[in-house]
Amino acid sequence: MDKSHWTQDLFPPTFHLTRAEVDSSAKTKKETLDTSPQTRIQAIYKKVKKEYDEEVWNARQKGTQVGDSLKDFREAKKTVHKINCLEKGCDKSCQENLSIADSELWDSREIEILREVFLKSRTENMKLKIELQSVKEEIKKVSEILKCKEEDYNETDEKFKKSQRAFHNLQLENKLLKKEMKVLDRRNKSLQEELLAIKDTNNKLRKEKTHERRHFLKEQTLRRDVEVALNKVLIQTRTKDRAEVETLKINYELQLKKLNESLTEAKEELEKEKEDHEQTRKALDHLRYHFASLPSKPNITTSSPNDDILSSLQIF
Repeated sequence: MDKSHWTQDLFPPTFHLTRAEVDSSAKTKKETLDTSPQTRIQAIYKKVKKEYDEEVWNARQKGTQVGDSLKDFREAKKTVHKINCLEKGCDKSCQENLSIADSELWDSREIEILREVFLKSRTENMKLKIELQSVKEEIKKVSEILKCKEEDYNETDEKFKKSQRAFHNLQLENKLLKKEMKVLDRRNKSLQEELLAIKDTNNKLRKEKTHERRHFLKEQTLRRDVEVALNKVLIQTRTKDRAEVETLKINYELQLKKLNESLTEAKEELEKEKEDHEQTRKALDHLRYHFASLPSKPNITTSSPNDDILSSLQIF
């Protein structure tokens, strides 16, 4: 395949024909090439020859049936043989094969005419062969071009199929995006409704804030008035409170002094009780040691009341 031009790479050809249409176009082109002037002349020659052969055959059959002379039949046969020789491109060697009797049927002028016709037909035949060869080469070139076009068509068809698949995928994506867009639209509407509700609530809160601010300023003013009045009352009551505090302080100090004295007495009594307790404990220990040193009597099972009393004593 020849290297394509840069414009062909930039703007690739687009085919809108099917394979059947391409084949039909190629067949029509081939038929058009076959209808060249040389081919038409050859077809006309064959047609005339066929008609002449039929006339000769009919004349021969008629001569045989009605009893024509054998000489006419031979002349017709020789004429057919000459035409066949001329058609096959026979040269002088073919004409020399004719018998001497045949030469009597043609004079020199007729033979010269036949020779000219033969040379002309042979020249025409050579031209036709050359033209046929050129037509074959042209057909070969056209076939190569068609082959290249077919390859381009296959590539374009493959690209078209890929484009179709991509287009199908894009359609699916478009459907999904449309569904998502509908969902987003519904969500957007709900969000807009919520936004309107929030705006209404915000406006209400602003109004309430303004009202509360006014109320706050009013309360603040009232508080200041109350604080001023309270300060006045505090100033008035401080002198009275100071006297009461001093009185309470003196009474507290007196009570505290009395409590300290009572506490001192209680401590002294506690120390005295501790000393008595220590003496009692020592006496009890002495009695226990004394009773423990006495001899035991195994036959006497009863215990004295003093033992029970001493055993039950506890030291605190």
